[in-house]
Amino acid sequence: MEWTDEAIVLSVRPYSDHMLLVMLMTAHNGRHAGMVRISRRSGGAWLPGTRVHARWRARLSEHLGSLTLESLAQDAALVFHRRAPFSALVSACELVAACVPEREPNPQIYSDLLTLIESIKTPDWPKFYALFELNLLQHLGFRLELSRCAATGATENLRYISPRSGQAVSELAGQPYADRLLKMPTFFLDVSATASPLDLLDAMKITGYFLEKRVLSPLGCTLPSIRCRWVNREDDRTNRSR
Repeated sequence: MEWTDEAIVLSVRPYSDHMLLVMLMTAHNGRHAGMVRISRRSGGAWLPGTRVHARWRARLSEHLGSLTLESLAQDAALVFHRRAPFSALVSACELVAACVPEREPNPQIYSDLLTLIESIKTPDWPKFYALFELNLLQHLGFRLELSRCAATGATENLRYISPRSGQAVSELAGQPYADRLLKMPTFFLDVSATASPLDLLDAMKITGYFLEKRVLSPLGCTLPSIRCRWVNREDDRTNRSR
């Protein structure tokens, strides 16, 4: 058995004295793992978010198999010393590794992860990250219904999301229950809208809540710790600046 594909490194951990276990998100073969031989040339090259050309081989399809990797782009290395964007990149990779079914083709999730990686060097990377998590929910079958109010059917002045149903709620219908609803950032409805620090924190609260409740908890997992630390730092920073 053999395939070649473009891929993104999700995680790397030791497998033996001479081998690494590498988890990839591939363009056409889904989330896929394999063993990579340690070498001086590649020993420290496979940061999460590294784009590679991968070749996988195994005697039988159900075997773990071996991987040969060739680096295509070192986007992760460019932000390695910038704590917040690198934390976001690692968090996205850890979420994909935890949530996406193994060896099932998911070209849209691969494309979304690639878009996030390409945006990580831009000032708008936090908004791209929040949208990545929102889209990940959709691709995993947990789409939030944001087009109309769950209570009235209205399509304007949508300001909240119900934590129970994942549906939008208008400002008027939601005001009496505002303390029990999640505040929806404008850029969830219009991706071209500017995202303030408070908007981004609201977005991360929404996606984190639904990822944990609907996706991770049933799998016995939690949100990546690196994501939690990053969001908490941003929350503290925003509160100090008020």
